[in-house]
Amino acid sequence: IAVNSTGGILVCDRGNHRIQVF
Repeated sequence: IAVNSTGGILVCDRGNHRIQVF
């Protein structure tokens, strides 16, 4: 889990895809 510069949260699922959740 990482927070990007825009304040969104990046979550990597098992398929190694990054999903940005605001």
